Amino acid sequence: MSAEITRQKDFPELAQPLDMELFDVAGTGSAVLRLAAPGAIAALNKANIEKALDALRDAGATGLTIAEWEQATGINRHTHHSIRGRLKTARLAELRDKRWFALPPPDYAEELRQVMHKINL
Repeated sequence: MSAEITRQKDFPELAQPLDMELFDVAGTGSAVLRLAAPGAIAALNKANIEKALDALRDAGATGLTIAEWEQATGINRHTHHSIRGRLKTARLAELRDKRWFALPPPDYAEELRQVMHKINL
C-alpha cells in the first residue's frame, strides 16, 4: 500500500509516494498503518535538527532570538519548538536572556569519571 502527500508544511515535497504496511498491534486485536521505511522520516527530522544547530553555531556568541532562529532555518515554528526542546534536553543549546546559544557537545566521559570518583571506583 502507498500514500501520496498532497499538502505538508514541515518537509520538502517527496519525489515518490510513501510505502505503508499494515502492522498488527499485539494483544489488542487492532492493526495500524505505519511507514514501511520509517528511516526516511527520521532522516528528515535529523536534517532539521542539524540545520537548527548549525544556525545557532553560526550565530556564535550573539546567539539568536526564537524569531531570528526560525527565520535562519526556515523550519515551521511548531517543528522548531520541538527541536528547541530536544536540543535543550540534549544540552546542545540553552536559553539566556531571551536568546538561544549553541553549547559544545557534552563530555559524557568526564561526567562518568566524576561519578566514578564520587563512588570511589
